[in-house]
Amino acid sequence: MATKLTLQAPVTGKLKPITSVTDAVFASEKMGKGYAIEPDDGNLVAPVSGVISFVAPTKHAVAILTNTGVEVLVHLGLDTVMMKGAPFELAAQAQQPIMAGQPLGTMDLAAIKAAGHATTVVVVITNTADIAAELTAITPQAVQAGQAVTTCTFETGPTAKTSEQATSPAAIATQLIELVGGQKNINSLIHCITRLRFYLDDDNLADDAAIKALPGVIDVVKAGGQYQVVVGAAVNDFYDAVMANLTPNTTATVKTPRPTGLWPSIKWGFGELVGVITAAMMPIIGLLAGAGIVKGLLAMTLGFKWLTATAPLYVLISAIADGIFHFLPVILGVTAAKKLGSNQIVLATVGGVLVYPSLAAIAGSKTPSLLLFGIHFPIMNYAASVFPILVAAWLAVYLERWLKRVIPQLVAAIFIPIIEVLILSLLIVLVLGPAITQVSDWLADGIMAALNFNAIIGGAIYCAIFPVLVIFGLHWPLIPIIVNDLAVHGYSMLNAFSSVLMMGIAGGVFAVTLKTHQKKLKQIGFGATISQLCGVGEPAIYGVLLKYKRVFYMVTLANIFGGALAGALYLLNYGFSGGLVGFASFINPKVGIDQNFYNYLISHGLTFLVAFILTWLVGFNDKMKPSDQTV
Repeated sequence: MATKLTLQAPVTGKLKPITSVTDAVFASEKMGKGYAIEPDDGNLVAPVSGVISFVAPTKHAVAILTNTGVEVLVHLGLDTVMMKGAPFELAAQAQQPIMAGQPLGTMDLAAIKAAGHATTVVVVITNTADIAAELTAITPQAVQAGQAVTTCTFETGPTAKTSEQATSPAAIATQLIELVGGQKNINSLIHCITRLRFYLDDDNLADDAAIKALPGVIDVVKAGGQYQVVVGAAVNDFYDAVMANLTPNTTATVKTPRPTGLWPSIKWGFGELVGVITAAMMPIIGLLAGAGIVKGLLAMTLGFKWLTATAPLYVLISAIADGIFHFLPVILGVTAAKKLGSNQIVLATVGGVLVYPSLAAIAGSKTPSLLLFGIHFPIMNYAASVFPILVAAWLAVYLERWLKRVIPQLVAAIFIPIIEVLILSLLIVLVLGPAITQVSDWLADGIMAALNFNAIIGGAIYCAIFPVLVIFGLHWPLIPIIVNDLAVHGYSMLNAFSSVLMMGIAGGVFAVTLKTHQKKLKQIGFGATISQLCGVGEPAIYGVLLKYKRVFYMVTLANIFGGALAGALYLLNYGFSGGLVGFASFINPKVGIDQNFYNYLISHGLTFLVAFILTWLVGFNDKMKPSDQTV
């Protein structure tokens, strides 16, 4: 049903269309339809009646939700978030009812101009698409505060947005952008399974407390050069909503300046490395985990003699699962190039060269080398490799810059890509690839040797510290090592330990879920338990463990026990997945179900049980106050 709403001028000044605003996001109407006023004085009034749903901590924006479901944002000045509330005095507070024409507060126009910002007041209907809102034409004219300036015609009923829907990711995205310091403070945004990972110019402009208070936000973490907003399973919806409100150049490659000094440079370099690994691996983590489960299930079909290794169905499914790992350099070429800003097609081609059948045949021959210019160059097998293509993607950034300087623009589109492929392929295949592969093999062998020397201590330490690494986003460098383990040895003990600790976290969170009488905590706990059993730990870690430190300590004790037990049993993981859903990755692909699978059941079941009991008896009760302190 069509309904009409009259909108008033929130300030005295000159009315103009929103499309004429100098801010690209407002002018493009990506945030919604609306209008703008160049103010003559700083006295503000409410443009509509309703309830104040949001007041920015920096006081530069106020949102009003009408009783008919229209969301109206009043934005005071452009880029004024950087002034941290200095020029604004607001009488309005969140959840306060307000009438159209009622005073909202004041803004100091002179102070805003002196800081170099525009004083333009923008009024936007942020749920324009949801209610099919249309405004009558905006005629530039002088208006008084409280004067009717336009009429909004919108749909109510099934298509209208309720106040509950106003807490959806789409509704929260604009607030989140403002709270991290505005669009100009955002260099880049990526996401993982549970977190929005912002690269900000200045972390200090972000309002941690206000962001944590947003509906759907679990926690805020600063690590690895990223400002991470933990939102759990809804991360894709949040990411899409935020990106829809950013101009395209915000997705460009992050150009964080290199600091001076040895230790700051080391921290900067490590942050850049973590960022590249995160961005390159994250898009395919789910695919790798799923492929690992399929490979485990195939091994089970052999173990129970349901299929033979030559059966057509087995051959087909095996090709699908193995193909994902085999062509990993091609896939990583695309994802790493996207992160670093190099040519994705070029890097995919280089990845294809690394797994080309002729080179793979030479690598598997009795004399795995090529004689060129009187020199024997070793040829390696790069199927399922990780590090060589990441190095190629990094080199491509600098190579492309140089080629663009020396090759005329008229022929650049033809010659630059093929020259780049030739140079990178030769460098990786003949020189860097063998060296990187050898180092990664040594690294994998070294880790396995350390675990073989005393897997009990190694497993206990690993399971104790891994959740802490997750908290700070420092677990990503371990992912390529695990993938490399699987490629070199066909199994990974590290991933087996990772799987064990998942069960410890799940057991502790499940105990909290069953024991608490707090409805919200119970809801978070159930979702976090299921997520953890499926291999995603951030909701459990940020939603429960870090809010109740004693739970964290009890889970850590259980994980130490589980890691030591897994080490004593020499538990191996043959795929990439873990937890409850990854059971098939513990089936030996050569012989099917053997003692390793039973060790999986023992170690995982006991770790879950120990964590549950410790948390139930000692770790949690409803009298405990939650804490947002980082462990």
